[in-house]
Amino acid sequence: MIYIANSNVSAFKKHLAKHSWHIDLWLSAVLICFVLLAWASWGKLAHPIFDTGQETEIAARLLAGERPYRDLQISYGPLAYYVNALALLIFGHQMEVFYTVGLVLALTATLLVYQLTKQLTNTPWATLCTVYVLIYCAFTPGGLWNFIVPYSYGAMYATVFCLLALTAVDRYGCTRKIEWLVAAALTCGLAGLAKQEYGVAALVSVLVGLNLCSVKDLRARVGRSLLVVVVTGACVLVPLALLAQQVSWAKLQMSMLPFSKSQIFTESGLFDVSLAKTLDIWKSSFVNFTATTLVVIGAMVVGSWFSKREWLPRERSLRIFIEIITSVAIAWFGILVRFKIFAATFLLIGVTILLVRWTFSSLESRWLRILILFILAITFASLSLSLSQRLTCCSYGRPLDNMAWLLPMLVGWFVLGWKKLVQHRHAPLLWALLVFSVLLNARFLFYINFYALYAVTAILLFFTLLYHLAVRTGAPIWKYLLISLLVGGGMNLVEFGQYRYAVHSPHGTIYTKDADLALAFNQTIHYINTSGATSVLTVPAGATLNFLTATHSPSQETIFLPGVLPSAEAEQEFLARMQKNPPDLIVYVDVPFWWLKKGYQTYAEFNPLIDDWITHQHRLVYSSPNLVFGDKEWTLRIYNRD
Repeated sequence: MIYIANSNVSAFKKHLAKHSWHIDLWLSAVLICFVLLAWASWGKLAHPIFDTGQETEIAARLLAGERPYRDLQISYGPLAYYVNALALLIFGHQMEVFYTVGLVLALTATLLVYQLTKQLTNTPWATLCTVYVLIYCAFTPGGLWNFIVPYSYGAMYATVFCLLALTAVDRYGCTRKIEWLVAAALTCGLAGLAKQEYGVAALVSVLVGLNLCSVKDLRARVGRSLLVVVVTGACVLVPLALLAQQVSWAKLQMSMLPFSKSQIFTESGLFDVSLAKTLDIWKSSFVNFTATTLVVIGAMVVGSWFSKREWLPRERSLRIFIEIITSVAIAWFGILVRFKIFAATFLLIGVTILLVRWTFSSLESRWLRILILFILAITFASLSLSLSQRLTCCSYGRPLDNMAWLLPMLVGWFVLGWKKLVQHRHAPLLWALLVFSVLLNARFLFYINFYALYAVTAILLFFTLLYHLAVRTGAPIWKYLLISLLVGGGMNLVEFGQYRYAVHSPHGTIYTKDADLALAFNQTIHYINTSGATSVLTVPAGATLNFLTATHSPSQETIFLPGVLPSAEAEQEFLARMQKNPPDLIVYVDVPFWWLKKGYQTYAEFNPLIDDWITHQHRLVYSSPNLVFGDKEWTLRIYNRD
């Protein structure tokens, strides 16, 4: 657009017209997906009775003046808890504050993933990768390990800082400016203050990326590596030294390295890292990936055939749209339902094709054709949603879901192609991503566990690999990814819609799938609020109730899962503390621990002294109807002091 020099057009409009083409439409698509998933997932917690409560309880108690590691038992670094406490101070004692913090962290991680992937691929592929992270990491329904649920904000803060450190490494590789190394070191230290293993993995990956840069002087490399180590160490040790003045270094070490708890988890099989289990996980996840991939490829073949029919509109964009929609519909049903229903689905698709063909062969009005196609699409979508909500089990998981086998494949890629990858213009970033992914998951013997929180960098490398394969072979891999993401994202939205039962409180609202669980929580909150209690002990889990009722636990422990009090001596020490500072009420969430040993276990089997103290020295004042978790019943009970 050209303006006459003396025109009356304002300078602002000239500037806008000049720079409007710089708007990143692909990033806009990512942000639209982010907003849609954020809206669908707002306040929806699958398991409000487990670890989710300690994140809210710790932040609230810090705001009340208590100190970490002295008054509160904390296993991670203090950074996330203090930042969340500051957010509560500014915005008020509301559960929605934690949701908002999670969204801010998720949005920051989203932008960083998009930028890093764009450096290694191109803008469309960066969009696909980032949307994948949104669907499978940031907004995963039914699980604790995603970006939004208040389960482990320490991991989420650490993820953001690690992505910032990797971004700084990439900028250093391009500019060789020391400032970027200092920024990388600072963010590594902040990641360590949020969650220990993230900081270690980030530091090592930064050092690897630094030494891959083309600095020929060995002395300069050593000096810059020492600079990174010193800055990172100072960033971690200075805050911990200030805390150690109130607690002690021995107490800090014992709190941040809880061997007793990890030993219980390892013995139970939850953290079993044996080679046999690792190979079995690789096998099962790869079988699921292969099955869903075959279904998606089959759907792509049918969709491509259908889009090339001569009686369809000739517009290329409309044909591509019809191909994608057809492929998504077939893939959705192929993954979601069993084979008998899958056969019936193909019959339904055949009838639909006949109707579409009749529409385009008999009707001359273009707008009437579009209207009929729209009605058919709505009908088909309604049938899909209705069927998906009624099915209790699926043939396969979501496409591109848990890929525990991904890390060994990525290592193989780097080993076989190391000559080219070392010479890549973003080699420091590539190798730093690989080292970070491997180290972060090393405690699980080289596979991605707790998938959403540990897989972001591995996903980034996965999409980089697929991008290079697509460029080299010309295969429509982007189409496979797009269909898989549309199916997976659609399934997420359907599942989020099942969280219809609200747990209301003056301090926030959460939503769950279980109507009985919501009823029990609502009745418990009402009883605590009307009783006027200020000190409520929740055993063994369920500290979410403390936050929703603005009460505090009198114990240092915020959760009592097996291993927190690993021995009879630890139980007796806890009971002695309770005699000095007894709670007004005790909420006994007697949920089974299905992941310990074999079968379902009760809390009374692990801490019998505490169970006896609760049930025999206190008066039962409320008991919920029987609730079901897995295939076992459990109850929520409230006890008062006699």
